[in-house]
Amino acid sequence: MMPSMRISAAISLLILAAAAFIGWMGQVKITALRGEREKLSAEATALGISFEDLEKGDHAHQRTKRERADKLAEARRAALDIIDLAKELERLQESGEATDVAMQDRILKALEQLGSLDADQLKVLICEFRDADGLGDGMRRGLLNFAAGALSERNPKAALELLAGNGNPLGDIPDRRSLVHASLSNWAQADPSGALAWLRTRSPDDIEQESLETALVRGAARSDLRLALKQIREFGFADRGDVLNEIAGDLSDASRRTELLRLMDEEPELYGEKERGIALETLGREIGKSGYAEGVRWIRENKLSEPEITRLIEGSNMMHHAKGDETGRWVEWMGESLSEGSRDRIISQQIREWTEKDHRAAGEWLAALPDGPSKPASVAAFAKTVAPHDPQVAAQWALTLPPGGKRKETLQAVYEKWPEDDPARATFMREHPAE
Repeated sequence: MMPSMRISAAISLLILAAAAFIGWMGQVKITALRGEREKLSAEATALGISFEDLEKGDHAHQRTKRERADKLAEARRAALDIIDLAKELERLQESGEATDVAMQDRILKALEQLGSLDADQLKVLICEFRDADGLGDGMRRGLLNFAAGALSERNPKAALELLAGNGNPLGDIPDRRSLVHASLSNWAQADPSGALAWLRTRSPDDIEQESLETALVRGAARSDLRLALKQIREFGFADRGDVLNEIAGDLSDASRRTELLRLMDEEPELYGEKERGIALETLGREIGKSGYAEGVRWIRENKLSEPEITRLIEGSNMMHHAKGDETGRWVEWMGESLSEGSRDRIISQQIREWTEKDHRAAGEWLAALPDGPSKPASVAAFAKTVAPHDPQVAAQWALTLPPGGKRKETLQAVYEKWPEDDPARATFMREHPAE
């Protein structure tokens, strides 16, 4: 039997999970659909047929007025069902009750309904949510937010008409600006010239122009990096680094990361060391997520210098995004690939963060680590991080370091964290003085 669910979790599921589901579906489909449209357009042109005219013709949709009316009626029914569900969730929230199995089943069915709606139906949904009686302000705003977010994926042009058009038909939506940005990005990804034309003639006065330009460039970059960098030049951004950060954050494919650096290298007067460093910092997050083997291969293929590797790792906090079982492999690679000065600093930072996050995994990896350039810094960082919690274990780790300055410095750091009233401290210090 399905367990009960707290009402706040149920509301989050209804509003947020639905939005995430519809948004994810839109992101997955948009590139494929755009490619299919271009393919069909080329075939039609070769036959002497206007693809745009075909799209307007009866054969493009094969949908009668009756079918359209039925779909809109279906959307109204779905909206009323969701509104009724939202009101019931509000009532349960006020009473402090948990949802039962039947209510959870209604929520899941509502999510299924939402996932099947097209752009025209979503517009109906938005109007119904806006005009519904008896909804609390918070619930109404949440429903409008997720419906508008879904529309920005399915039909970003229509979403912009609602979000940025005259009269502000959706009222006061807290996420309106971010929804406008998302809609413009989605439109620019599928139709960069259409999105640009809208921005030049219809953009809202109450949203910063540069932020809208950034959203447009970010969307264009998802399908055409060269065009996006051309737009950066034409818009004349005061700080190109901010725009590059947005673009680089969307590049999950290694070849497109390489393409971005190559295109930047073609315009050194616009993209110098500062801009390249900003791009590398952002790319580092995706490189960490992509996995050790692909990440190392990408670094080598792009012939990154040591300062660039350092920026890639430190500026992006790359290891925070790495797969857990690959953290140790990255640390070993750093030991072999970096010079002594930057190596010890970077490895110490990574081991400290890893130990704070999962000291057991870090300790097991360290115990199996053979002697090599990454080991001294790793042991010292592990011992210092563990010291406030278990100074005796930390001290034992410090003793595994070879005699010398690093061992003395590590022991001293451990002793400083060791409570003075612990009898084991005095005994240990007599047997193993730091000085």
